[in-house]
Amino acid sequence: MRLTRKQPHAVTAVTVQRYRQGSKKVKQQILDEFCETTGYCRGYARYVLRNHGRQVWLGGKRTIVGDVGKRQQRQKPRVYDEQVLSQLLKLWELLNYVCGKRLVAIMPELIAKLARLLNSKVW
Repeated sequence: MRLTRKQPHAVTAVTVQRYRQGSKKVKQQILDEFCETTGYCRGYARYVLRNHGRQVWLGGKRTIVGDVGKRQQRQKPRVYDEQVLSQLLKLWELLNYVCGKRLVAIMPELIAKLARLLNSKVW
C-alpha cells in the first residue's frame, strides 16, 4: 500500500528527531526504515531528514526548508522590460529560433541591418 502525498511529510516529522540525535549505526537503521516506509531512495531520504525544518533566508525573508512541499523562487530583477522582450522574441522568431549562443553573436549585425533598412525607408 502506497502512502498518500501528505503522509510522507508526517512520517518525516516523526522520524527527523530520532535521526538527528542518533549515532551512525542508529541513523543507518532509521534510514532503512524510512526508505522502506516512504519509498524514497536513500540519497533523497538523507537529504529530507537532514534539511527538515531548516531555516534559510531567501530574498530577505526567512523560509523553512524541508517541511513544505514547494520551494520559493528567487526574486531576481528583470533584465529587459516587456517592450524589449517582445522585440527580442520577434527577432528570435525571424532567425528561426536559433540558440542563444548564436543569437548573441549575430545580434549586433542584425540590429545594424534593421536600422539601415528603417532609415532608408525601403521597409
